Amino acid sequence: MVTKTAREIMTADVHMADRKEILFEVTTRMAQHNIGAVVVTNDGVPIGIFSERDLLKRVNYRDISLHSCHIGEVMTPKISSCGPEETLEEINEKMRHYRHRHLVVMEDGKMLGIVSIRDLLVAYAEQLAEIAAS
Repeated sequence: MVTKTAREIMTADVHMADRKEILFEVTTRMAQHNIGAVVVTNDGVPIGIFSERDLLKRVNYRDISLHSCHIGEVMTPKISSCGPEETLEEINEKMRHYRHRHLVVMEDGKMLGIVSIRDLLVAYAEQLAEIAAS
């Protein structure tokens, strides 16, 4: 059995939001596209991530208005990342270590995609199915 890599399980079409965008616009877009996180950028450069968890902990809990807050004010400013050739086990360990549900896939300082915990679980399930079938 050959383990899959970040490149094989990542989503290449990463949803992004400029740090100055209003929170309501970004969360509406997240709901429309059924996504759990967006990469926050400044002039196209990734500077953070905003997830459903941030919405609960940093916005709802503090009673911040979605209509007057910029996404950059409530994002998680640290982006956890992995390389495109990292294995499922390495990705899992990073997610556990950082307690993050999304890792940005980076190569030579360039963002290639994003891996969510859901992507990881699907890949593990596929590997288990392959093992069971053999």
